Amino acid sequence: MNNADLSVLIIDDDAAIRQSFGDYFEDQDFKVLSAESGEEALEILMTESPDAAIVDVRMMGISGVDFIQKAYLQIPDCVFLICTGSPEYRLPADLFQLNQVSSRVFQKPVNNLSLVHKEILRMLTEMRT
Repeated sequence: MNNADLSVLIIDDDAAIRQSFGDYFEDQDFKVLSAESGEEALEILMTESPDAAIVDVRMMGISGVDFIQKAYLQIPDCVFLICTGSPEYRLPADLFQLNQVSSRVFQKPVNNLSLVHKEILRMLTEMRT
């Protein structure tokens, strides 16, 4: 799978995290989109269809879970990964049942972004075969 053909949407209310993820994925030749809220991310989906979304759970306004539930209906071929600072966070049952949502929850700070990258590629490969 050629990364240059892939896009990732990074949704996090922390600008430093968005920048860190964005820099990493740009270095991997992904097209990077970013949003600081679920509402802004939904607006992006009106014109863009990313292959993957990295989603913070706790944000003002629309939560990460609510964003995934809405976005899944708009872009069913997108894969979703949750990245949260909450060590006790568990994936809700309704999201756990969706093949497009990774069962692996990434804890912030993510020290090895290549693990997120590998999970995106794994999920996209599974969905496209």
